Amino acid sequence: LGDELLLGNQAPVRENLSFEKIDAVFSYEWKQWRLYAGAGYLINRDPDTLKRKTVQTGVEYYAARRVTRNGRLLGGIDIQWTEQRDWAPGVSFKFGIQLGGNNTNDRNFQFFLEAYDGFNPYGQFYRDDIQSYGLGMAFNF
Repeated sequence: LGDELLLGNQAPVRENLSFEKIDAVFSYEWKQWRLYAGAGYLINRDPDTLKRKTVQTGVEYYAARRVTRNGRLLGGIDIQWTEQRDWAPGVSFKFGIQLGGNNTNDRNFQFFLEAYDGFNPYGQFYRDDIQSYGLGMAFNF
């Protein structure tokens, strides 16, 4: 946070966020689509005032036809709700292209645009809402 802030006795109180969670997620694949949904329950948590329940759902798409010689479109949206945030959604979106690999499990390279709007899921600022936008790359081997 900076030396001046820390030395001036104005540092914010540090909150430690730590938890272990049991998740059950079910998915269904149909052609180029994968739908999934599930729920979670926090079993160990710090602080102990964290509420325990979470819910998640989403959809992914991998195009069967190539849009370039070696690339095809991909995209997805993921929505998470937590009891801690009074069930307000956190929404993640990705859209891009996959190069290489004929199947989603084959070795490939993905390049995508991504965005997130919702609660900050991890770290000491978990009480805050955040928005982020960016470019992403993934090497799947």
